[in-house]
Amino acid sequence: MWLFRRPRPEEHRVEVHDVRPLPDEQDPYEPYCIAICECGWVGEAFASSGEAFEEARKHSPLVADQLRRPVG
Repeated sequence: MWLFRRPRPEEHRVEVHDVRPLPDEQDPYEPYCIAICECGWVGEAFASSGEAFEEARKHSPLVADQLRRPVG
C-alpha cells in the first residue's frame, strides 16, 4: 500500500547564461556566467562557465548543455 509515498521532487530545467555588456555600453561591467532555472532560482555570478554549470547541477540534474548568450 502506497498511502504514505512521498511525491517525487519536481525537476527543473536550468540554463547557464554568459552575460556581457553590449559594445556601446556607456557603463560597462565585467562579463559573468550565471545559472537561471525555470522555477525562478538564480545562482551566483561566476567569472567562468564551469563554476556556473557546477552550481546549476547542484540545483537540478536537468541542465542545458550549451552556454546561452541572452543579449548581444
